[in-house]
Amino acid sequence: MDRTSRGWAWIVPLVGWVVATIGLGPVRLAASEPDRSGTTAAEAERTIDAHVSAGEFGPAIEVAARLTDRSERDRFWERIALAQSSANVPVGSQATLARIQDDRARTRAVDAIREQPIGGARGGVTEADFDPLINLITSTIAPDSWETNGGNGAIEPFVAGVYVDAEGVLRRIEDAEPERLDALRRVSRGRSSTGDPRTFSELRKVSLTRLEREVQLRWMAGQSPDEAMGRLAGLTRIRYVFLYPDTRDIVIAGPAAGWTTDALGNSVSDRDGAPVLRLDDLVVLMRGSADADGAFGCSIDPRPEHLERTRRFLDASAATPLRADRRDAWIGELRERLGRQDVSVFGIDPRSRPARVLVEADYRMKRVGIGLEPGPLGVPSYLEMAAAEEAGESMAVLRWWFAMHYDAVRTNADRSAFSMEGPAVRVLSENEWLTERGRRVPTGGSDDKSQRFADAFNRHYDAIAAKYPVYAELRGLFDLALAARLIDRESLRDRADWHAPHFSDAERFVVPNDAPPREVDSVANHRVVNQKRIVAAVSGGVHARPSRWTDPQAIQADSTGRVAYEYRNQSPAERRVPERNWWWD
Repeated sequence: MDRTSRGWAWIVPLVGWVVATIGLGPVRLAASEPDRSGTTAAEAERTIDAHVSAGEFGPAIEVAARLTDRSERDRFWERIALAQSSANVPVGSQATLARIQDDRARTRAVDAIREQPIGGARGGVTEADFDPLINLITSTIAPDSWETNGGNGAIEPFVAGVYVDAEGVLRRIEDAEPERLDALRRVSRGRSSTGDPRTFSELRKVSLTRLEREVQLRWMAGQSPDEAMGRLAGLTRIRYVFLYPDTRDIVIAGPAAGWTTDALGNSVSDRDGAPVLRLDDLVVLMRGSADADGAFGCSIDPRPEHLERTRRFLDASAATPLRADRRDAWIGELRERLGRQDVSVFGIDPRSRPARVLVEADYRMKRVGIGLEPGPLGVPSYLEMAAAEEAGESMAVLRWWFAMHYDAVRTNADRSAFSMEGPAVRVLSENEWLTERGRRVPTGGSDDKSQRFADAFNRHYDAIAAKYPVYAELRGLFDLALAARLIDRESLRDRADWHAPHFSDAERFVVPNDAPPREVDSVANHRVVNQKRIVAAVSGGVHARPSRWTDPQAIQADSTGRVAYEYRNQSPAERRVPERNWWWD
């Protein structure tokens, strides 16, 4: 053999292996077509057992792929994955686990692998150990492009001198021509160059079924979700929910961008600073979406005894004019009597991050409403309007709260695609009458000033959300909650045969929790108008009821055809999305 031949004997298998795995995603063997020879499961089992015993995992996978019965294929792939793990072939084991379509079978295998002793069995393996080479490649060649680091590139070992052509057919390397390998390299570069989730997209798609699988496989290896997974590939809103039963995908879709970390440590869009959606938040809301009508929220309320003593204090101090040198002392006494307000959270875990977002958004909205925090131009506070009009009660008890609000949820003919349209959030208002014992009585209406503040807040919501990102986070939570509720109410899990065994299990997918909020300083302020002291105290909260938009009679048929068009155009089959990719543009 001459020098050139000897060089190709080494480099062609390596190039074929890298090209097949980097550019084309997981292998689709020609042998995965239904077996026309009539091989029975028993015959396949004997053949697979023989290959596995000899450490020949590739041929074993090929035999299993020929079977037409999905449950049989999954059963054998489960067995092969366990054997690969025992033989210390973790990358191959993960790739085989990813083939398993039944998420319950995959979960059994993952649990069994996690219970294996570290190191596992080592005998009977004839395959080379490619892990050091894989680690070298992924750490030195475009590190951010590999799926283990949040990118789109996949890498797996192929040890028998084979490659995968553009149609997904496995071929021996002896049949390869240099021109074909050059073409494969070009395809590889073209596909991997679009694999950066930190790029802007008008409509990014995230498959929740695939994402759960990849998160589960990382968990098996002792790894947390990578940054792209934790940030849902940069989604900032959700516009659509799609079901693709043929590929078993449940997809959420919306605008996305790259992200960075702001001064407070939050992940925000690198385009406009808007918060990006988070996987942890979605899981919290998915776990609560099966409750009754899916309602969740929070409430911030003054204590009756504090309102009673505040009213007595105001009545007593109104008898004499307030001297200028007594003003600070008077304010201190007022605040002491108002005391703290109680915080309650319902429908979701009060220790979760979404709970804290609800409470913070509500608390800050009320502070803007009575002038304790500045709002943007065009949003005057209640007390500013009272001062301008020289009118107001001596003590106004106001109730402002956030509610979920969409213009419509529309669907296609077979209810496999849903669009979520509208602002997501609306501020509502109501005045309350305060009895002498401090009990708040709803009036069923809102005075002009209170309603004008709510209207201005809604009208300028985008500007306020840019100034205070927590309001954008609240909008994102409502999007996630509505998507989770649609998935539940429309039985999309059943239709995709998705059981969400990893996301639904709090011991497998652990969501960080913190101490629940229980009380907060009173949201109240005062203004002196013509020597009259006006005090405004505020209650309210956040109330989201997704069922209002997801009840069957509430969902509207899409008469324009736009939802059906987007559904067809964004499908993983139409986009030729590799099996291991969990997001695409």
